Amino acid sequence: MSEELETLFKQNDMAQQRMRIGELQGQVKAYEFVVQDLKAKYEREQEENKALRLTLALRTDCESELRRSSGEKSPGVEDLEIKLVIAEKEIMVMESTNKELLATLNNTRAQLGKILRERNQKVKEIEQLEEALENMETRHNRRPEELNREFESTSYAANIQLLVDELRDQSSRWAAEKVILTKRFEETEDDLRKENEKLKKQKEDIVNHSNNSEKMWTERLKEISADLDRLQTRQLAKSVKSEKACIAETEAEIQELNRKLKDAVEAIEELELANTGLQKQLDKANIKLVKLEIELESQQFLVKEQNVSSAESADYKLQIDRLLQEKTKLDELCESQQRDLVEITEKHTQQTITFSNEKAKFCHDMERVEERWNNEVVKMREHHDVMERMLSAATKDAMDEKKLFEEESCELREKVEELQCLLKDQQRQLETNNQETQQLRDQLKEARAVQATSNKEWDDECAGLEDEIYELMDKRKTEAKKMRTMSRKNMWLTKSIRNLSEQRREELESKKSEIEALTALRNHDEKEREELMIELESERKNCKEEISTRVKMNNQIVDLQKKNEELQEENEELHKLNEALEEKVESVTDQWRSECEIYENNITFVTQKHEMEREDAIKKIQNAKKIEEKLYANMNHLVKENQEFEKMLKTQRREATELHKATVELSKMEMDNLRMLLDMER
Repeated sequence: MSEELETLFKQNDMAQQRMRIGELQGQVKAYEFVVQDLKAKYEREQEENKALRLTLALRTDCESELRRSSGEKSPGVEDLEIKLVIAEKEIMVMESTNKELLATLNNTRAQLGKILRERNQKVKEIEQLEEALENMETRHNRRPEELNREFESTSYAANIQLLVDELRDQSSRWAAEKVILTKRFEETEDDLRKENEKLKKQKEDIVNHSNNSEKMWTERLKEISADLDRLQTRQLAKSVKSEKACIAETEAEIQELNRKLKDAVEAIEELELANTGLQKQLDKANIKLVKLEIELESQQFLVKEQNVSSAESADYKLQIDRLLQEKTKLDELCESQQRDLVEITEKHTQQTITFSNEKAKFCHDMERVEERWNNEVVKMREHHDVMERMLSAATKDAMDEKKLFEEESCELREKVEELQCLLKDQQRQLETNNQETQQLRDQLKEARAVQATSNKEWDDECAGLEDEIYELMDKRKTEAKKMRTMSRKNMWLTKSIRNLSEQRREELESKKSEIEALTALRNHDEKEREELMIELESERKNCKEEISTRVKMNNQIVDLQKKNEELQEENEELHKLNEALEEKVESVTDQWRSECEIYENNITFVTQKHEMEREDAIKKIQNAKKIEEKLYANMNHLVKENQEFEKMLKTQRREATELHKATVELSKMEMDNLRMLLDMER
């Protein structure tokens, strides 16, 4: 009796402790989800850093090209440069659209990853349910064996050894579970430390990149200042103001670059703040993990104390009622869990099939679009390279013509000394015009007008140079024709780029609509998950209520145990009285030998009384045996019912294994499809 009650109490305590462990495992899973969210944030920040670096590199390249082309230019080159800048802007727009598409692809991949994680969680939950069913089966299998052993063994020492063995098994199981949990916590800590190290390394890389960029800009500024000093020493007074304007432009560009560098530094500081926030969150997660370990150790200590301090007594009737109630509850739980499993598996299979089909279509469309745009970008780059080559050739021709013109002017200065006075007058006129005008374009126009007047005067005075001038004019006409053809090509390129950008925007709108549909599906899935969580919480509350009722029953059992102890004490007192009576009988027999005649009547009375008491005791023993036989019959009936229940559990387990196999096959098919899609994307 007492040993059976001890086993029942232990089973109740173990169930409560498993519930607590399940809650702790749920908290651990929640912390794992938090860590995954932090990892996703970290990856997003990395992508943003890469985008910033790419933009800085593109800006530096563009600014270096502008500085190279900021020297002396022939007429018509400025228009081509403006058109090239427009084309580059349009190319940037196309690249930004490509980035947006890549971002949408990454978002869809993240959503797919979340769905797969949720599916894996459901599979884990199914495995946990299967383990719980196996544990229940083992319990029901153990009960008849333990009962047979208890009925067969009459020695109390054997029962104590069985209890000690069970306690050792439980302690070994708890130790194994503790080792597993410690390993998991250590793995999570190692992962978090590695992530912190990666963040620190990236921070160092960003700081080094910023320092190197500052050094590069300082070196470039020094080179520009040296070039400006050289130009100031070489050129004449005519080009003083033009050089000042160029210097002002360069200073403005330098200010813009400094502003951009400040923006980049601010972005780096923001990233550092975000990294500090992530580190704080990681520290909090580590503290919570330590608290969970402490709670697990305290619960293990309580389990040991409860196993040591379990009481020894119970009534067969309460035990039978309790077993019947547990059996009915277990039947209801198994039926509800089977229904939930069937519904969840059906919904999950339908969702996975629809989503995999949509994903395959979407990925194929995106691959085709990427191939088209990559081909178009390659074509645009080829056109851009051709234009740059044409520009470089035109600039080289202009520089060669300029050198020839300077050589001819030097020869004319040597031959014609009379023109020095006129040149001085022209210099005075140029100084007055430069003081009046402020803008660079007006200065260039006036300089060209002055050059035209000077050319006319030189034509009047030097008729022998007309043939050379006509040749130069013919060359300029040919250059103008070339520039016109280049402008037409640029117009055609701009039109084609605009058409392509419009097509890309239309495609983006269509993709946005598809993305919205996918988000709607995801929201629907989230709603269903919330409903499932609400149902699980209601079940958890019901379990808590059942536990409270069990605690009340335990208290009642303790009271009954106390009453049983009192009855045992009364039986001991009666036994002592019987011993005293036997002693009295012996003394009476001794006296009967000595005084037979005097005490015959007393002896007969005492013997009759003793016989009556013995008959009452025999009747009580017979009644107790009948009660025990009835209880044995009830226990055999319960054993049969337990066997039937085990058969039902075996059938349910087979169905659960079949469902698990089906889900595993579906998951394998989905993983194969995902791998095929990833291979196609690569």
